[in-house]
Amino acid sequence: MSRGIGVIGSLDATQANTVLLRESYRTMENPYQTPTAVVASAVPAVPQFKDPTRLTWAARACLIASALMSAATIAVAAQQYVLLKSAEAGQMTLDDFYDQTLVQLALVGLPQLAVIVVSFVLIGMWIYRVAWNARVFAGARNMDFTPGWSVGWYFVPFANLWKPYQAMKEVWRASANPSQMDRTSVSWWLPLWWLLWLASNIVGNYAGRTSWRADSVSEEIKAALASITADAINIPLCLVFLLIVNRVSRMQWQQRLLREEALAR
Repeated sequence: MSRGIGVIGSLDATQANTVLLRESYRTMENPYQTPTAVVASAVPAVPQFKDPTRLTWAARACLIASALMSAATIAVAAQQYVLLKSAEAGQMTLDDFYDQTLVQLALVGLPQLAVIVVSFVLIGMWIYRVAWNARVFAGARNMDFTPGWSVGWYFVPFANLWKPYQAMKEVWRASANPSQMDRTSVSWWLPLWWLLWLASNIVGNYAGRTSWRADSVSEEIKAALASITADAINIPLCLVFLLIVNRVSRMQWQQRLLREEALAR
């Protein structure tokens, strides 16, 4: 009798071991299967919205500073023009003109140069950020310009005459209505901004070359007038682009809120 009980006990133990083995094989990871971590890393990450607030404030500060520096430069250039007219009338020599205006040019020119450099960096970073968010809203397949090229086209000769404008239009449309970009119109601010941008660069290049080559009173007068004109164009340019910066940033925050509300439903 005891022997029968022992046999039954050994059978129960064997069955229990069999069950354990089955469970262990079932839960054991396939050694030939691609590891989960590798599979997860192979899946491309979904682009996420990036907060443009700090860069928006930085761009605003740069645009306001640039407009103020242009106003200061216009005041200095106007004084130069008066002195040059005096030199043209024979009341002073060109060397006397340089002696009287050198300090003024340094006090205005160096800060203006610093503002230009900082503005190129920070506004370029803002353009990259809003172009990134535009791709998040509309999807990369619906966008023709990457965030990098939205900035990079500014530095490509000839193509920088129209490509940056197209990129900004795309950012505007994707920020305003990403689901119907082709049917979304852009504000008249954009073509006005681009016309002012082209005019400012053309006149500014002419002013710089004229001033560099100037070796007579008449040439200096031309350079002073060109400088006044370039800075006079830059002031509305900064103000119009300031409107664009504010509007695009506001539209992108609205799109983010709409996406969060849709996910919360």
